[in-house]
Amino acid sequence: MTKLIRQLNNPELDEIKLNSSDHFELIYMRHRYFRKSTNPEPKRLAKFEKMICNISDKIYLRNIEVFKTVGFEMEDLRNVGRVNTVSFISMDGLYENPDKMEKFRKQHKKKYSENSEPKEKDVFLKECYNLSRFLNQRLQEVAKFCKNKNTNIRGTKSIKKFYVGDPRRNPTDRELYSYPEVYGYKKITESNFKKLVKENNAKGKLSFLNKQNQIVRVVYIKGSFLTKKDIEETDVDPRKCLYNANPEDILIGIEDYNKKA
Repeated sequence: MTKLIRQLNNPELDEIKLNSSDHFELIYMRHRYFRKSTNPEPKRLAKFEKMICNISDKIYLRNIEVFKTVGFEMEDLRNVGRVNTVSFISMDGLYENPDKMEKFRKQHKKKYSENSEPKEKDVFLKECYNLSRFLNQRLQEVAKFCKNKNTNIRGTKSIKKFYVGDPRRNPTDRELYSYPEVYGYKKITESNFKKLVKENNAKGKLSFLNKQNQIVRVVYIKGSFLTKKDIEETDVDPRKCLYNANPEDILIGIEDYNKKA
């Protein structure tokens, strides 16, 4: 199925590679998958409703601050899950794709017997297994796209760095990030950090001792929201905009422009 059934208002977008910065909604819903799909019967989609809610709620709660910053509530992510499920049913639903149903029948016969036929429950369980993998991947991608968007919403990037050093010193994350040498630490790469995690069985830990009795730490400093002080006297200061300036400043600006001309 290659035809894009759901057309965009701007067909030129089909000729370029879209990115999440300029086309956030189209990207997080995997628009090409969705636009190739047809709407399933409501009762067909409803079969997967409980799974959609369980998976989307789990991912929402795991990334609640990320989703809250971008303006997503729990029901919003559920709706994204429903959109992705529509795509899944068209692309991978066994009833909608006879070739995939036949492949499943052969696998079923090989596992049980040549005389066996998959029942409706067998088909449903197979589709649930495939859908769970699909939704987990797609909705975790939504969280990733939201993290990228949050950088622009806040105006500053979050910082994630890795250090190893003196276990007797316990600076704050901000102190360690600003003056690692003062506290007897040195910065290491993320790949080195992952290697140390594996060597020291420290999966999921933000700090741990390595085999040399040094402490290994992750520093995560969340990007802050821009304030009035951050943008004063910069080109993004809204007070410099012609539409926001007072009449006197507008006249002075016009005079200065005419003098330069």
